[in-house]
Amino acid sequence: MDQKVKKIRVAHIVPDSGNRDRQIHYEFLCHALKRNFDLHFFILKNNLNFRKFLEFHQIPWTLLDYNPTGKLDMIQTIWRLCGLLRNKFDIVHSHYFDGNLIGLSAAKLAGIERRVYTRHHNTYYHEIGDNRTIRFNRFFNSISHKIIAPCLSVSRTLQNLENVQPNKIEVLYHPFDIRFMERTSEASTGKIRMKYNIPTDKMIIGAVSSFHHIKGTEYILDGFLKAVDSGLDIMLVMANAHGDNENSIFEKIGRHHPDRVITIKYENDILSLYQCFDIFVHTPVSSTSEAFGQVYVEAMSMKLPCIFTPAGIMEEIGRDNENCLLVSFKNSDEIADAIGKLYREQHTRKKISEQAREHVCGKFDLQTFQHNLKDLYDSM
Repeated sequence: MDQKVKKIRVAHIVPDSGNRDRQIHYEFLCHALKRNFDLHFFILKNNLNFRKFLEFHQIPWTLLDYNPTGKLDMIQTIWRLCGLLRNKFDIVHSHYFDGNLIGLSAAKLAGIERRVYTRHHNTYYHEIGDNRTIRFNRFFNSISHKIIAPCLSVSRTLQNLENVQPNKIEVLYHPFDIRFMERTSEASTGKIRMKYNIPTDKMIIGAVSSFHHIKGTEYILDGFLKAVDSGLDIMLVMANAHGDNENSIFEKIGRHHPDRVITIKYENDILSLYQCFDIFVHTPVSSTSEAFGQVYVEAMSMKLPCIFTPAGIMEEIGRDNENCLLVSFKNSDEIADAIGKLYREQHTRKKISEQAREHVCGKFDLQTFQHNLKDLYDSM
């Protein structure tokens, strides 16, 4: 009788999962890995929603309750985690700055050779000149066995700006549960419309992006205002309405067509919000402004006709006039023109939205990610 194959024991070290993008990524990781790996999450800061998710899916977790403001607490947390990891796990996989600092350090001290981290940012710290964080990132690179880059742009950043050897980098797209994204109902979408007074008699332009300069939200607003001035009967919904550029954006909204713009600071039921949109726009200011671009895949999987700049993963998968309309960086005129094109041309909206859905289904599904990550773990 064949012996049962022992599962690879994997510890994921994650910081605060209260951020929506982070929590969705962690949840999709769980869906992809829980059947084939002995999975355990070490959470640096408690988040009730993620804890409930792990408990519902019977995935073990440990709260470390790490305080990132104190050096002593950092050392104590590393030492505690070292003891929890030693001789109990085959692989340690960490995420984000605090997860990397605590997780990779503890794994090295515990003698776990297979150490991997996912790079969740691109050139941001180089652009703002944060040399301290850059030095820490170089340290994470040096003590990792493998680094997961979610797109080719991040891989190039690691090689060209941080001198990481190519054989240390694995390009592995973030996973998405495409079928889960279909499970929105007319009732839940109706509730979102009522909650934010989103009308049904106008074409709704949607954006889900923080008001940070690198996200290009000011160009979305300027392009929208130009489209309105050209006579289009449209409204703009801007979700995640906060960030370093928020004062100037809110001031401009107040001066120009405030009745045409709805701002939403945070909405948990983001999939139902997507269903309220007729057109989706996401225009980061450079090819490296995104490490991946979760909203790209979300919007395309929801069969929305989209206007994008080629940042992050869109640099690889964007096909102008096929699965989206691509515009130049920092160009509100092109955004206005693209909105006008989609407003007027129903056949173009239909064509690119259908091809967008088809394009993301095969590239970002959980099964593909599960297979690729298993191959990575096995090769380490």
